[in-house]
Amino acid sequence: LVGASNFMIRMPFLLEAVRLVRAELDTRAWITILDDLARLGTVRVTFSGGEPLVREDLPALVERCTAHGISTTLDTNGYRYPARADSLLGARADHAAA
Repeated sequence: LVGASNFMIRMPFLLEAVRLVRAELDTRAWITILDDLARLGTVRVTFSGGEPLVREDLPALVERCTAHGISTTLDTNGYRYPARADSLLGARADHAAA
């Protein structure tokens, strides 16, 4: 979902992946992907990164999954979770793994 992180972590494989991607997909592109995944019968999506909680549109993406009946998991370091918990719970995120 995102290459950015709120911590500087030395993971050469991740840094190389971010360098190759160069740009993250915008909200509209992710909504299209989630709609396509729903049509294909996807039952679970895990949002990870970097740190998915740095994306302001994360609740909207979780809401889209919920609307399709897709279960969601956030793979996060948890640092930003207290500040984002209400919006994510409102979007009905199913699980968070820290």
